[in-house]
Amino acid sequence: MGGRALVWTDRRVEVAGVRRVTRALRSPELQIQLLEVQGLTFDSRPFQDVFPDLGTRRHTLTAVLDGAYESAPSAVGEAGTLVHERRIRWLERWSGRRQRFVTIVWGDGEATTGAATERLGPRAREAWTEIADAIAAGGDPDAILRRVRTAARAAGLSIPTPQAPVPAEVARLEAALSHACTHLHENPQWVDLEEWTGRSARQLRRTFREHAPWLGSSGLRARLHRYRLQLAHGLLETDLSSTRVARALGYGSDRAMYTALRRAGLGRGAAA
Repeated sequence: MGGRALVWTDRRVEVAGVRRVTRALRSPELQIQLLEVQGLTFDSRPFQDVFPDLGTRRHTLTAVLDGAYESAPSAVGEAGTLVHERRIRWLERWSGRRQRFVTIVWGDGEATTGAATERLGPRAREAWTEIADAIAAGGDPDAILRRVRTAARAAGLSIPTPQAPVPAEVARLEAALSHACTHLHENPQWVDLEEWTGRSARQLRRTFREHAPWLGSSGLRARLHRYRLQLAHGLLETDLSSTRVARALGYGSDRAMYTALRRAGLGRGAAA
């Protein structure tokens, strides 16, 4: 297996002390994600767009390192626990001043809504903490994958090995998408993506189309729209003003943000 087998993705929003950061390594078969949160208590994470070819087959393994969460409808994870679930998507409620999770997602077998939770011993917790630190520091992807496979094997689970190296165009485009998703307040557009990658809109659309197993099925506009909705859904449950949330996410106004949420069926009407 020549070349790096996993591509980096970064997503970040920080506003007035509220912070949500995800840094992930992924391939069409596997995602290794570090989630670090401060000041948020709610999240929704749909993985089917990341893995368009896996159908309903999903495993998720979450090492809870700080904070605690409840994953509807069945899983509860406290700091120092490992939770294995088989589902397509889920909603989470968090507690604690700070949350830090490592979540592994892969496809193998039919998804169910069951979960198994186990307490991490000192050595296992140290191993998962080292994995989290390596992801946060942007460590060697292959070394991180080896650590993840070893830690999962200790829990009786087999993590798949990615089958192909990262295409150069995927790495280039994913880096630009990561930049866009950490600069939502600047309202990034196609023209920015062209500038960051040195590719024309036609070339970029071809890359999305030809590498859908790596990049998912959505282009820039749909991807940013979905990510903004996800963040708005959680940020509006904090003490932040709607105007501040809208500005941080690149909406033209809080009314535009509320309208987008309403149209997506996320339970928010237009601003009064």
